[in-house]
Amino acid sequence: MDIGIGLPGHVPWTDGRTLVEWARRAEARGFSTLSVSDRLVWNTPEPLIALAAAAGATSRIRLLTSVLIGPLRANHALFAKAVTTLDQVAGPGRLRLGLAPGLRDDDFAHGEVDYPTRGREFDRLLDRLAAVVSGGDPVGPPPATAGGPPLLFGGGSAAALRRITTHGTGWIAGDATPSAPARTTRWSGLSARTTPSPARSTPGTGCPSPTPARRTSPRRWPNSPGSAAMS
Repeated sequence: MDIGIGLPGHVPWTDGRTLVEWARRAEARGFSTLSVSDRLVWNTPEPLIALAAAAGATSRIRLLTSVLIGPLRANHALFAKAVTTLDQVAGPGRLRLGLAPGLRDDDFAHGEVDYPTRGREFDRLLDRLAAVVSGGDPVGPPPATAGGPPLLFGGGSAAALRRITTHGTGWIAGDATPSAPARTTRWSGLSARTTPSPARSTPGTGCPSPTPARRTSPRRWPNSPGSAAMS
């Protein structure tokens, strides 16, 4: 059994060196994964920077955002660059991104990001990230992990399931399970093509997820190698 542990982000944040030492000790004690959450208005570290510090202090333990609020990263190219840079720092196969559109409107208000359109912006960010990690975009560096780090998606809506089947490798939960009534109701009416198979454990996340999902071809961006103009 793989057991992960969270970085100390939900306690009052006073000393960044604590994070580094926590990461070292977690790896030494055999934990499989270090995870970090994401809130803008809390006094907590930025998740990708926190995981970069943890990556530099360790060599084996996997790294997970649980979960990162995608739409708050309004500059999609810069976000993709941060992800691939972190993947390079961590090394192949260590980084996994848990992503979600976000629920709390105060994060969006303080981030000056439109809350009602966050789902649409999230989809645009995912398209750009897919283009960057596939090499179909001039933004770099390339990821160390072939195809980019695996993406896990939170939420129980039809949109969450669509993102799993088009961009992801699994589902990540907070205190819910795949059989939760709300999720079962939302997903039961979808077609057989997108309905998840019986859940299996995703190592290092502590959460069940659907079987690996199909990736669609990433969107090509203008002026990138081999790209066609976007409509």
